[in-house]
Amino acid sequence: MKRSKLILFISVFIFLSVLVQAAFCADSCSFDFENDGDVDGKDVFLFSRSENTTSQDCSDFAEQFGKTDCMITAAPQITFQADPQITNGTTSATLSWTALYTDSITIEPGIGDVTGTSSVVITPAQTTEYTLTAVGNGGQSQSKVTVSVDTVPPNMIDFYPANGSVIAASGEAITLLGTFGDNLAGIKSVTLLNEENTDITSSATVTASTIAYILSPIQEKQYSFTLILEDNVSNSKTFPITFRVDKTAPVTTPSVASGRYSSQITLNLTASEDATVYYSTDGYPPFVGASNTKSSSSPASGIVIDSTTRVQFFSVDAAGNRETTKTADYMFTDIPASVTGLTAIFSPSPKQVYLSWSQNPDAQNYCIYRCINFADRLILLDSRANGYSPPKKLKIADTAGNTPDFTDNANLVDGASYYYGVTYIDSNGIESVISDLANTTITPQDPAETIQDAAGRAAAWLENNQQSNGSWGTKEKRILATSQALNGLKVKGVENAGIFQALFFLRAVKADNVDYLARKIVTLSNHGQNADRSVSRLISKSYIYNAQIYGWGIDGSFMVDALDTALGTKALACLSIELKDSEGASLADLGEAALEQWAPLQGPENNKYGWVPGQDISAFVSAAAYSVTNPGASVTQWLSDLQQANGSFEDNITDTAGVLIWVPDIIPDKAAAQLYLVAGQNINGSWGDDPYLTGLCLEALLK
Repeated sequence: MKRSKLILFISVFIFLSVLVQAAFCADSCSFDFENDGDVDGKDVFLFSRSENTTSQDCSDFAEQFGKTDCMITAAPQITFQADPQITNGTTSATLSWTALYTDSITIEPGIGDVTGTSSVVITPAQTTEYTLTAVGNGGQSQSKVTVSVDTVPPNMIDFYPANGSVIAASGEAITLLGTFGDNLAGIKSVTLLNEENTDITSSATVTASTIAYILSPIQEKQYSFTLILEDNVSNSKTFPITFRVDKTAPVTTPSVASGRYSSQITLNLTASEDATVYYSTDGYPPFVGASNTKSSSSPASGIVIDSTTRVQFFSVDAAGNRETTKTADYMFTDIPASVTGLTAIFSPSPKQVYLSWSQNPDAQNYCIYRCINFADRLILLDSRANGYSPPKKLKIADTAGNTPDFTDNANLVDGASYYYGVTYIDSNGIESVISDLANTTITPQDPAETIQDAAGRAAAWLENNQQSNGSWGTKEKRILATSQALNGLKVKGVENAGIFQALFFLRAVKADNVDYLARKIVTLSNHGQNADRSVSRLISKSYIYNAQIYGWGIDGSFMVDALDTALGTKALACLSIELKDSEGASLADLGEAALEQWAPLQGPENNKYGWVPGQDISAFVSAAAYSVTNPGASVTQWLSDLQQANGSFEDNITDTAGVLIWVPDIIPDKAAAQLYLVAGQNINGSWGDDPYLTGLCLEALLK
C-alpha cells in the first residue's frame, strides 16, 4: 500500500513538473520523450526558447528531465552599432555588439572573426557598410551598420556683404548675414573674427544655419572679417569677408547754371565720382527705367537746350548711393500767367467731361492736361507753383483757336477720378503756366461686362487709391498689396510717377516674412529694379539640409510649405547674377527640385500642393508650384479638370486668378475664367475694395 502511494506520488510529481515546465516554456520548448533526442550517443534535451535564456537555464531544464546534455536551437540574437556613425577618414569609430546563442561571430568587410569579443575600433577611409554575422546551433543572424566618412568641410551658401563688394549705407548700422550648411556631419562651431582677429561671435546671433552680426556705427572705409565653420568631425573651412562701405551719394553739377538765356546752350552733367547720370528735359521727373529718362556714365555730355526747359537729374554710384533729384531751369522767354476759372463737369449720357474756363485774349489755342494718380497731380501743381509749363507727358489734347471750353470723351474709365488743368499758347508761341486743377469722377452706371472694361476700371481704382507714400493697403499688408498692385499695373502698361513712388516705397520697406520678401524681389525685378541686396535675407530664411536649400516656410523657424517655396524660387530666378555657393554650385534650381522631389512639400497626393503640406489641396498653391516646376500635362490634368461650368476654379476668385496668372496654358476655357472674374468685380472697379485682390485680378485678366 505504501509502495503504491509512493509510485502514485512520484507519477503526480512528474506530471505536475511537466505541466509547470510546459507552462514556463510557453510553447517554446521541444520535448522528445519517445527517442530522447539521442545525438552522438548523448541523451539530449532540445531547447528552443528564443528570449532571455542562458546556457545554465538550458542545463537546469535538461537535468529535471533526466537528460545528460542541452542544445539551444534558437537563432542567434544580436545587436550591432557604431559610435560615432560619421568620421572624417582619419578619426576612428567603435563597432560594438551583443550576441546570444552563437558559436562564431564575423564582421565584414576587412575585419573577420571577432568571436569572444564585443567591440572593435576601426578607421575607414571611405563610407562603409559593415555586416555582422553570428552563427549558432539555431542558424545564422545578421545585422548591418554604416560608418559614413565625411571629408567635405562646411559650405558657405551666401553672405552679405559679399566678399570684395562695395555697399551703400545711408544709416548708422548694417547687418552682416551669412547662411551656411554641412553636407553630412552637421555644424559644430561658427566663429566670426574682426579685422583685429578678435573673436566677436558672442556678439552675433547664431542659429543652426545662419549668423547675423550688427556692425554699428559704420564708417566709410574697408572692413575685413573672417568666418570659420567647423563640422562635427573636425572638417573646417575659413572664409575671408572683405567689403567697402560707401556712405556718400554722388553730387551732380551742371556745366551751365540755371538762368535766362538768349541763345542755344550745350549742357554737361558731371558727377563727383564714377556714377551713372539720369536726366530728363520734358518737365517730368526722371526715374531709372522710365521712358522719358536718359542715362549716361558721368559726364552726360552734349545736352542741347534752345527753348525754355526744366532739366531734372540725379546720379547713382557703383555702391547704389542715389542722389536726390535736382533741377536746373533755363529760361529763354517769360512764361505767361495761367488761365483762371476752370471747371470740370461729368455727363453720363453720353459719357464725357465738359471743361470750361475764362478766355485769355492773347491765346492762340489751349492745351488740356489730365492725370489720375496723386504723384502726377503733385507734378502739375509743382509746375504751377514754380512758374514753368507742365510736362507734355500729361497733355491729352490741344484745342483749335481761342475757344475757352473742351469736351473730353476719350478713354474715360468708369469709376475713375480725374484731375484736369489747362494752359494756353500765346501769340509768341509760348505756353503758359497751368491753371488750378479741376476734379471730377466718372460715375459708373453699370458693372463692367468685358475684360477690357474691367481691367480699365481696376487700374483706375488702384491709381485713385494709391497712398501718398506710394503704397497700397493697410500697414500689415502693405508689402503684399503694393507688390501685387504694381504687378497688375505693369501688365496694364501703366508707367507714371505713381509707379516709381511705389517702387521707392517697396525698396525701402523691410519685409518680415518670406512671402512678402519674395514678392518684393519679384516685383522690383519685373520693373527693372535690382533687388540682389534683398536675396541674402531670403536665403537666410530658407530650410537648409546637407548644405542645400530645401525650400521656405513663412519664416525661417516655420515648417516649409509649397507656396513660400515657389515664391522663394521665383525670387532667386530674378537675380541679375547667377547665385552660387562657395563650392560653385548654382542655387537657382534648388527650390524647383524640392517641390518636385520632396514629399513633405506636397499634399495628400503626389505633385499636388496645399497651403499646409499634407493637407487639403489648393488650386492657387498648386498653380504657383507648377509655374516653377513646369510639369507635363499628366501632372496638371487634375487642375485642368477642376474648371467649373461658370469658368471658375473652386468657385473662388483667388484660386481662379492664381491659375490664370501662373498656368494659363492648362485652362480649357481661359475666356470663361476671365469672365468669371469680371462678374465678381465691384462696380467701382475693385474686387472687395482690396488692393491686393484687385491687383491680382487685373494681372489675371491681362496676363
